[in-house]
Amino acid sequence: MIRIFLGIMFLYLAINLFIIGLFVGKIIQGAFPDDDPVWAFSIILFYYFLADILIRFFLQPLPVLGIVPYLHLPVKRSGLFNFLLLKSGLSLFNYLPLLILLPFTLKSVLPVSGGSASLLWLTAVVLLIFSNNYLAFILKKLYLKKSWLMPVLLLVVVSLLMADYKSHQAVSGIFANALTVIAANAYLLPLPLTFLLILYPASWILLYQNRYLELTTKKEKLLFSHNRHFHDAIRTAYYELGKQVVRQDHHFPSQNAGLFQGEILVFLRG
Repeated sequence: MIRIFLGIMFLYLAINLFIIGLFVGKIIQGAFPDDDPVWAFSIILFYYFLADILIRFFLQPLPVLGIVPYLHLPVKRSGLFNFLLLKSGLSLFNYLPLLILLPFTLKSVLPVSGGSASLLWLTAVVLLIFSNNYLAFILKKLYLKKSWLMPVLLLVVVSLLMADYKSHQAVSGIFANALTVIAANAYLLPLPLTFLLILYPASWILLYQNRYLELTTKKEKLLFSHNRHFHDAIRTAYYELGKQVVRQDHHFPSQNAGLFQGEILVFLRG
C-alpha cells in the first residue's frame, strides 16, 4: 500500500515537472522579455546547481548498504567500488531534472538554436548534473572525517549567492555564457565531460583509501564511538544484515564469517 501511494505521488510529481518544462520558456519570456530564454534559463540553472549540491549533501543517501550482499562473493574489490559509484548515478536527483530539461529543450531551445546546439547544451547540463552527484558523494565521505566541511560548504554557497547578487548576476552570467559558448562550439563539450571524469575516479580513490578499518582516522573513530545512538543503530543493522545474508546462502563458509562481518562494518561506517 505504501509503495502504491509513493508510486502515485512520484507519478504526480513527474507530470507536474513535465508540464513546467513545457511552459517554463513562456514564463521566462514573460518575466525577462529582453533576455534570450535559453540564457535566462541557464541563469536559473546556476542557482539550481548550488541548491542541488546542498540538497544532495543533506538528503541523498550514500548507496553503501546495497553492496553488503555482495561482499562474500569472489568479486574484485575494485569492481564493488565501481558498482557502488555507478549505483549512486541511478539516484532520482539525477533524472528528475530531465523532466523539465527535455521538454524545455524541445520546445524552447530547439526552435531558436537548432538541433546541434540544442543537443550540445542539453548534454553539457546533464554532464554537470552527474558531476554534482559525484561531488556530493565526495563531500559526504570527507565529512565523516572533517566535520568542518559542512559550514565551509554553506559559506561557499552563500558567498557565491551574495557575490552574484551584489554584482547584478555577474557570477551566474558567467555560468550562462559558458553554457552558451559550449552549445555553439562542439569542441568545448569535453570541458564538462572532463570535470565528470575527474570526479568519478576521485570518488573511487576515496572509497579505496577507506576500505579498511585500520585506515580510518582517529577523528572518525571518535565520531562513531561517542555517538551512542548511532553506534547502537549501526551494530543492530550490522547483525541483521549478516543474518540475512547467511540465511540466503546456506553454504556460506564459516571461516569467512568474521571477515565478512568486518567488511559489513567497514562499509556501514564508510
